[in-house]
Amino acid sequence: MSQVRVVIHRGEAERLLRCEGPYIGIRADLERRGHTVASAAGPGNEVHGFEGHDRFRVHVVAETVDAKVREHRDRSLTRALEAGR
Repeated sequence: MSQVRVVIHRGEAERLLRCEGPYIGIRADLERRGHTVASAAGPGNEVHGFEGHDRFRVHVVAETVDAKVREHRDRSLTRALEAGR
């Protein structure tokens, strides 16, 4: 049986997680998915994309009081997660 050796290039893996260089399209896709979830959840939800400590992240947050109440009562954001897949 032959053995397979996998070598991960650390610098490239970091660029992938941060969506830099040739991976910039991943950032756009994450933001698009975030906007899709926010739209499905209803008005008052906003998308925040930022580069965290080790990777690019997108958060969808209920910003208005009405959106927070809908999330608390109906789980509007939780139910809208499927729209981002």
